[in-house]
Amino acid sequence: MPPLTLHLALGPVVIDVELELPAQEARQAVLRRLAAFAAPPDTPALAALRLRCDSAEWPRPGDEALTRLTAQHLPGGARRLKRWDLDLTLNPEATSLRGHAAPMPSSVEEALRVLLAAAFLRDAPRGLLVHGACTVFQGEAWLFPAASGVGKSTLARLTPGDRVLSDELALLTCQDGAWWAWPSPFWNFEDAWTPQHPAHEPFPLRHLRFIRQAPHTQLLPMPPDDALVALLQQTVAGPLEMAHPDRLFSNAADLIDALPPDHAGALPMTRGASPYHAPPRSHAP
Repeated sequence: MPPLTLHLALGPVVIDVELELPAQEARQAVLRRLAAFAAPPDTPALAALRLRCDSAEWPRPGDEALTRLTAQHLPGGARRLKRWDLDLTLNPEATSLRGHAAPMPSSVEEALRVLLAAAFLRDAPRGLLVHGACTVFQGEAWLFPAASGVGKSTLARLTPGDRVLSDELALLTCQDGAWWAWPSPFWNFEDAWTPQHPAHEPFPLRHLRFIRQAPHTQLLPMPPDDALVALLQQTVAGPLEMAHPDRLFSNAADLIDALPPDHAGALPMTRGASPYHAPPRSHAP
């Protein structure tokens, strides 16, 4: 079976992808998630992903405990990246990722996350990947960062606003001082995402709400420094985090500074409550 080749635009980052997938079912699963993000053929690629998704036993002996991506520095500046389902090499420029992966869409998506995070840390372009639901309401993007299990997918499902950009991993970029939220291929549930709108249409990011479960719904103000710390805790750093911590910090701080006044806050909320009209603390029951 010939390799599956894709020319993807994930936000403004264009990635050439070549996947050796042994099963037709796996190819179809990847296409369901990524086909809508196809870039025009003549668009220059910023990065390349080459994966052999073989049917060998995964995890491989000795890798059972690798539940998170680990990085090992190699001679010449390359990095070897491993997880229980991945064994990859990232080139020194962080523009090419090659190796072996389990034949699952989630493994392919993790490799794409690595390349996106690397592009953002190179400022090509400036951007962030944030663990959070991201929706659009009245033409503006709302970002709801949260850890796993807090309710990102529930919020996206029950109170989607006008449209949902992701229920798991928000794709954000900065252009001319303004931050934008893009449709993301990264979702919590494999079949959750269906194209509601052009996959290459961004929305201005205007609202930041750090959600948590609570018996009452109320909006709590957050000082900018507290909002920055909370945002960094939910930001995907990628394998370059130790080499470029200043860029990650700078991008997150710039996002906070770019928001309109009082548009960042904590949002304790009940299941199904609207996050777009939460009362401020002084008006909460």
